[in-house]
Amino acid sequence: MGYKLSATKRFKKAYKKKPAERQVQVDKTLRLLQNDPRYPGLNTHRVKGTDEIWECYINDAFRITFQYSGEGNERRIVLRNNCQHDKVLRPPY
Repeated sequence: MGYKLSATKRFKKAYKKKPAERQVQVDKTLRLLQNDPRYPGLNTHRVKGTDEIWECYINDAFRITFQYSGEGNERRIVLRNNCQHDKVLRPPY
């Protein structure tokens, strides 16, 4: 059973600014994340110094940050940001 995805405004804005080829990479990553956040190629791990923020790899240079939300049948992933590794940790507001 997969997760439902929802995105912050920051995530959506960053996604729209990406070139089409990068959007395809993000879309592929989101499908993997939605079906199995622990998929080995995503390298999903908790962001250092946080308890609730996780990140996964789009590729070597780009990341997605997210948070888990909900329980049981309402399992949800809230997508926070998607960009270069150094910028991805900024707050999603």
